[in-house]
Amino acid sequence: MNNITEFKIKELVEELKKREAVKTIIIDPHEKYEINAGRTQRNDAGPVNIIIVYD
Repeated sequence: MNNITEFKIKELVEELKKREAVKTIIIDPHEKYEINAGRTQRNDAGPVNIIIVYD
C-alpha cells in the first residue's frame, strides 16, 4: 500500500469525492463565494473545491 504522502492532492480529492459521507461544492473560476462558520470568515473567488466530510 502506498504512503498517503506519495499521492498528489488532486488524487486525494478525487478519492474523497467518491465517498458516501462527503459533499463537494465546486466553485467555478472567477465565481465569488463566502463562507461563515463560527468565527471563521472567508470571501474569495474560484476556482476552488470545497469538501465537507461528515464524520
